[in-house]
Amino acid sequence: MKKLAVMIIAATVSVSAFAEHVWLISGSIYHRSAHNVYMGTVASCYMGVWPVAPGHTAGSVYTDDGWQTVKWSSAGWLANVTGPYGNIDENWSLEMSGYHGGGYSPITFEFALYVTDQWGNWYWDNNGGANHQITHYAYYNR
Repeated sequence: MKKLAVMIIAATVSVSAFAEHVWLISGSIYHRSAHNVYMGTVASCYMGVWPVAPGHTAGSVYTDDGWQTVKWSSAGWLANVTGPYGNIDENWSLEMSGYHGGGYSPITFEFALYVTDQWGNWYWDNNGGANHQITHYAYYNR
């Protein structure tokens, strides 16, 4: 019985010591329009997750109005790819939508990325507490 208890404790420690990692790979921003009418602005991002494991969900929590409102976006799995050190990473993509009244002024998406594992544990990348930011300054003619 003692041996079984020790094995359960050892398995719990080894699982809890293992953490997922999530990071921003790249991001871009563009305006959506229909017939030259501004429909909104979209930030598109690619993110990485390590290790490759079943049961992951990923996404972001974001704002386009300085945290007056908060929105959530789910990410979609793209592929497993070889990382820079020979390890295998998961690549995910996501889109964050916003509307700022016409497209004439700059819009900034501020966001943090997350991944959850198969046990429901959450892991975050918030750029060291500063949050990730993508800003679009371009003039849009509506």
